[in-house]
Amino acid sequence: MSFLLIFLSGIFEGYLDVLQFHWSNFKSKHRTCNSWFWSPDLSWRRKYKDGNPLYGEKFWGSTTFLVFLTDGWHLMKLFRNVSVFSSFFFVDNVTLIGVIILYSVNRLGFNLIYNILYK
Repeated sequence: MSFLLIFLSGIFEGYLDVLQFHWSNFKSKHRTCNSWFWSPDLSWRRKYKDGNPLYGEKFWGSTTFLVFLTDGWHLMKLFRNVSVFSSFFFVDNVTLIGVIILYSVNRLGFNLIYNILYK
């Protein structure tokens, strides 16, 4: 189970970087996606009233612990973090070899998204 969770964390991290650095590739594969939620150039404004930081938070926690509800980038970040930390519950004895293997599985997930599906 830890391998699956670590692999998923790599996938979610791949989406973080695809959204941030290859938005046009993401948009071309998901033409009907809501840009206001998924595009980092626009979505960061969703955490504020009327999209303006001067007006404060859109709702309580929208700029802190509930930020994952406001945009796709923060949602993928939450999924990445939850999958990484959840994987720890399934590891009994962590060795250097185990860490290297888990890291390799994570990078496999990341490269599947970032370098294969969205290039």
